[in-house]
Amino acid sequence: MSDLVRDIRYAVRALARTPGFTALAIGILALGIGANGAVFSLVDTYLLRPLPFPDPDRLVVVSDVQPSYGEAPMDYREFRDLEAQGRMLNSVSATFTMSMNYTDGELPERLRVMLVSDRYLELFGTAVVAGRLFAADEAAEGGPPVAVVTEGFWRTRLGGRPDAVGEVIRLDGRAYSLVGVVSDPAINRVTRPVAAFLPLAPNAPWKEPGTHYLQVLARMPAGATVEGTRAELAALATRLQADRGTDHGFTATALRDQLVGNARQLLWALLGAVGFVLLIAAANVANLLLVRAAGRGPEFAVRAALGAVGFVLLIAAANVANLLLVRAAGRGPEFAVRAALGAGRWRLIRQLVVEGLVLGTLGATAGVVLATWGTKLLGGMLPDSLPRFPAGGRELRLLGFAAAAALGTTVLFGLAPALFELRTGPAAGLGGTRAVGGGGRRAHRARAALVVSELALSLVLLVGAGLMIRSFTRLVQVRPGFRPEGVLTMSAVLAGDRYGQPEQRIQFLDAVTARIATLPGVTAVAAANNVPFSGGMNGGVQVEGRTLEGADVPNAEKRIVTDGYFGTMGIPVRQGRTFGPADRLDGPKVVVISETMARRLWPNESAVGRRIRSLTCGDDCWEEVVGVVGDVREAALDQAAAMEVYYPATQAPPSGFVLLARAADDPASLITPIRQAVAQIDGLQPVYNVQTLSQIVSASVADRRLATLLLSAFAGVALVLAAIGIGGVISYAVSQRTREIGLRIALGSRPQEVTRLVVGQGVRLAALGLGFGVPAALALSRFLRTQLYGVAPTHPLAYALAAAAVVGVAIAASWIPAWRATRVSPMEALRHE
Repeated sequence: MSDLVRDIRYAVRALARTPGFTALAIGILALGIGANGAVFSLVDTYLLRPLPFPDPDRLVVVSDVQPSYGEAPMDYREFRDLEAQGRMLNSVSATFTMSMNYTDGELPERLRVMLVSDRYLELFGTAVVAGRLFAADEAAEGGPPVAVVTEGFWRTRLGGRPDAVGEVIRLDGRAYSLVGVVSDPAINRVTRPVAAFLPLAPNAPWKEPGTHYLQVLARMPAGATVEGTRAELAALATRLQADRGTDHGFTATALRDQLVGNARQLLWALLGAVGFVLLIAAANVANLLLVRAAGRGPEFAVRAALGAVGFVLLIAAANVANLLLVRAAGRGPEFAVRAALGAGRWRLIRQLVVEGLVLGTLGATAGVVLATWGTKLLGGMLPDSLPRFPAGGRELRLLGFAAAAALGTTVLFGLAPALFELRTGPAAGLGGTRAVGGGGRRAHRARAALVVSELALSLVLLVGAGLMIRSFTRLVQVRPGFRPEGVLTMSAVLAGDRYGQPEQRIQFLDAVTARIATLPGVTAVAAANNVPFSGGMNGGVQVEGRTLEGADVPNAEKRIVTDGYFGTMGIPVRQGRTFGPADRLDGPKVVVISETMARRLWPNESAVGRRIRSLTCGDDCWEEVVGVVGDVREAALDQAAAMEVYYPATQAPPSGFVLLARAADDPASLITPIRQAVAQIDGLQPVYNVQTLSQIVSASVADRRLATLLLSAFAGVALVLAAIGIGGVISYAVSQRTREIGLRIALGSRPQEVTRLVVGQGVRLAALGLGFGVPAALALSRFLRTQLYGVAPTHPLAYALAAAAVVGVAIAASWIPAWRATRVSPMEALRHE
């Protein structure tokens, strides 16, 4: 133990004698370990750790599969069929989340309320705090108006009073008897929390077939798999298709996959990128050790995250070990002298291992600090669509990862030369400087191989970043079919008996849009039941004069709008007209459709004057097409425009709607005036979810923006580290060729020739890096295919720019050593020799 303490003291003194080198080495290690730790922490949270529910791996989301649309929520009848006949699933439950006005407080507010079937709360191990859950008769069709609230709502709005159970709370103007209080369900810690639960059966807004809005969750039996459940669901769907004459199917998705979605690919891509950074950082420490040695004369995307990190660490350790064998050769005379003074071979080996461990520990400690900060930074940058899993226990797992990274990449800083020492023995260093000449050739090859690998890895990251930047640039240049700039949106819901009739809702919409239109700075105003990129409704439509069944039935997005909607949104009118004052409740039913719908249903014909109706509606529901407007991208900028039907709000007034106001200047300046305008018409109607249309569009590409930003940042860090590596190798090479360069200058070589000689070495290393990096980039860039829009993984411009960046950095990093080489004095060079 005393020898170990002395070894640690010696290592600390050795590092303290070169503070610049030590600080730089620790900084590089901290950057590599910190970046990996931050991304690993997110991967661990979202992809590795169990969800905070009972038996989370058995929870699945069951969806309807529409042949012409893909996966969709279920309608009410499908849920009941699955609940009654889905013997392969336990605890089948349906939910629908909506917003309701709560008016019992001092000010009206908008609450998230979830309609749930009777088995939902048990899926997540929800405990009863006070009262009880819904009784069987309350959860059945025609049940009384009852509610269960969460503990958070109970404490903040009802004062946490036990006698609150049994009282009445008002939601959307309706009185609900409070029967129980439950602990906040675990799902509330993952998704946006809700304040109250209502039984689904008595409160379901739509029960007719064809209206798809229910999210269905279920627990698989012990031992069942998602694949097996899908097969059984397919068999059930086949039976129902025969009974009901539909062509819809069922499928199951693991709850984690449903929650995480496309972020899984993003997280794996980031983990692979920072793995490259760690590899390059480890290699650079080896390079710094070699440069330090030269200055002292004779003296560094996979399936599972742990597997991925282990793979990266193994590669990094191999590179470090290879380079530090050369460092061991350079320190041969030092070892020989210490051996001559009585130090045994194992004593020297232990000293080398301790030196690496001290350096690694310091780097890992700084890396944990960076990782903790980086985890918070990355967490704040995640898209709002990604759930927020609880972070309990994350710190300990992060410390464990950092410790593993430190051991895996830095203990070998000492182990590699130790192995070299075992092979050669300390006596090999007694030949002085000349004795290590052969080792110098091996050192040169090893250093060159390391820098080439750094440049190749940097090129891979640069190509990936270039492809993502090009893709993101093209994506944000896509016109969504409307002009989002300068439009303010805010939501409201007309609740209560005052707005139970369509005429009452129409009157409110007319009044509020007319008042907002008179506000200073408002150039256009409208209302709609929803806006693009914020979800919507869809359903099948029938065309007059045609018999369409099964997959031939067209499926269209449906939107209810006021007559000023198209002008406010900037959607062009292609044929016919939009809605006007004559399109009222007592007038003929009319619709406006999109270009894509007109083209598909009536190719090479005019759609104006044709008639359509909803698939679930009878023969008295035919609606005349009075106009055709431009296509709008509904779900995402990278998805083609779907067929769309617009209904006039004066014929189908929604209870919930979005107000839209186009501003002449800053749309944020309209927030307070519009709130006041709504309050003047009805002070009990809260306005919420205030944001600009540009913010909604921007949020739709938030995940791609984050991936592009982080991959570009990691590529930049990798390139900087590669530049450090090149500078270290060239500096070492210049120091080893001091005599040669001095003789060249003495024999008349000009400074430009010496510069070309030194810089040329850096360019050759860059060329080799390109030779290995381009094939690697071609092989790995295909994993980005799903994240790219309008750009092929082999896009030549991305490769050309990445190659130019690598060569440019190589030249820049070689320039300082080249400049120093031109200042070599021939006399000093010969005297040094």
